[in-house]
Amino acid sequence: MPHMPDDWRALTDFALTVEAIPVGDRLAQVESVDGAAQNGLFRAVSKEHVQLSGGDLYIISYPAIKPTGAIVEYQKQQWVFIAGNGARSTVFRLYYGDRTLKVGRERARAFNYLFSSFRFF
Repeated sequence: MPHMPDDWRALTDFALTVEAIPVGDRLAQVESVDGAAQNGLFRAVSKEHVQLSGGDLYIISYPAIKPTGAIVEYQKQQWVFIAGNGARSTVFRLYYGDRTLKVGRERARAFNYLFSSFRFF
C-alpha cells in the first residue's frame, strides 16, 4: 500500500488537494494574469457561480487565444473548477483539444456534477 501522497496520485485518474486558503483568495489567484490565463495564452469567456452547502463553486471557461500545434490538439479549452468556503478550497483544471473534444466535454460534465455535489462544514 502506498505511503506518500504522490504514490497515491500515480494510482488515480485525478487528485484534489484541499488547502487552507479561502475560496475568495483562491479565485483571485486563478483570475490573476499569471493564473489560469497563463499570461495571455487563455482568456476567460464564462464564469458560473454555484452556491454549495457551506461553500461556493466557481466554474470558469478559458479557450486558448491563438492555439497552435499541440495546444490545438490537446489544450484548446481549459475549464477551472474552484470549490471551497471561507477557510479551505481546492482547484481543478481540465484541458482538452480537438483530439480529445468528445471525451473532454464528457469529463467537463462529469466534473461539473462532481464539484456541484461538494459540501463544506
